[in-house]
Amino acid sequence: MFLDIDTVVLGRLDFGFEKTGVFGAAAAICECPWARRYGGIDGDVVEYNTGVLFFTARARPLFDVWNRIAPEIDSSLHFMIDGQLGRMPLNDQAGFAAAVEETGMQPFVLPQNWNFRPKWQKSWYGPLKIWHDYSPPPEALLRHNDEQKRPDVVLLSSSLTS
Repeated sequence: MFLDIDTVVLGRLDFGFEKTGVFGAAAAICECPWARRYGGIDGDVVEYNTGVLFFTARARPLFDVWNRIAPEIDSSLHFMIDGQLGRMPLNDQAGFAAAVEETGMQPFVLPQNWNFRPKWQKSWYGPLKIWHDYSPPPEALLRHNDEQKRPDVVLLSSSLTS
């Protein structure tokens, strides 16, 4: 398993490991699912968020292609922030998306609860498994998450409030 440094595990990850055992890899689709936002990818190729990535040895061909493609693909990313055009010169997710496309090895798609990005995702159902942000999860969210982990609870639609 790979986790970005800005992730916090909030629950048991058994399901992710179980699905990885069947599929070889598991990841959540990126909050912006269009890999064509990078200079080196066209069409409707899906972008996965590689900040939370489960894998087994079965995923070796995918990682080999990702390793080969990463230095070759234009993974720069243009974005707008406060009305200004910004540019990220490199991104690992472009190469991963291209490697998935080339190998045809589709990772099991984990729900957003498994790679929750509060900057872009504002609502969800049930407990969060992995919080993915440099800010710590709010105490109220942690209490709510503990309640939603109970097997007898009604899973609620939850949201972050400003």
